[in-house]
Amino acid sequence: MLRVSKILNADVVYPKGNFLNFWERVLFTIWTIKFYLTSNYDIYHSNSFSTSMFLPLVKLRGRKAIMTLHGEGKDLIGGGMLNTLKISKLLAWLVLNIWPFDLKFSAAKYKDFATVGNGVDVGEFDKVKEIKHKEFRIFWIGRRYDQIKGVKYLEEAVKGLDVDLDIGENIYGEEKIKRFKAADLFVLPSLSEGLPLVLLEAMAAKLPIITTDVGDCRKIVEAARCGIVVKSAKNLRPAIIKMMRSENIKKMGERGYEYVRKNYTWDKVANIYHSYYRRFNS
Repeated sequence: MLRVSKILNADVVYPKGNFLNFWERVLFTIWTIKFYLTSNYDIYHSNSFSTSMFLPLVKLRGRKAIMTLHGEGKDLIGGGMLNTLKISKLLAWLVLNIWPFDLKFSAAKYKDFATVGNGVDVGEFDKVKEIKHKEFRIFWIGRRYDQIKGVKYLEEAVKGLDVDLDIGENIYGEEKIKRFKAADLFVLPSLSEGLPLVLLEAMAAKLPIITTDVGDCRKIVEAARCGIVVKSAKNLRPAIIKMMRSENIKKMGERGYEYVRKNYTWDKVANIYHSYYRRFNS
């Protein structure tokens, strides 16, 4: 039986913490190196740019190394991790072009990488009924402490508007879905993304979208015709006002739902990964 470790995603989970904290980063690095040197798997599949940096260690042990790059982003390569640490672009170039991976995947389009999207369990969203309020509600979810996520620009954009801004942090499962379902609009003000899972989740919740032009966000939103793409987080306010006045907002949400249901289920993602894993076990 082929044993596969998906770092931070499956049967190995690093304790949650504030990853932008310096000492958390140090502990995370030590834990990752120890895991790569002492654990016993046939394939090591990293879904984090930070853990991918150490994957050559498993190659030295004669194991297979796979990388999935989620935080490539349109303007800031490596996303929040590299930009916050101020690591030089040389390291990013080494990881993406020189490091000895057996397979390289990218959720967002990236050169020399096989493309595999993120996924969402649409059925779980269908189980929860819409929870509407009198006020126009905007929902955001993510790491508020991470400046790359651009929350401050969203907060500035809604000042003086008759809206309820719901900021979600550390919420999961049904509670998270309920927060999506209680909103009228989802706004993604990020400065860098790959193919953000929260974008697909918002579409599964039938929410219209406003997103910055980062990663694959434009491609998804324009293909689904489910929202507005702005050039930068500083251009959010006019788009929000336009959405508040739009009579087409419900149709946008429905179109996004249909698009994600047809193209971005976890079954599709799992089948792509499985087809590649089989090559190592044949």
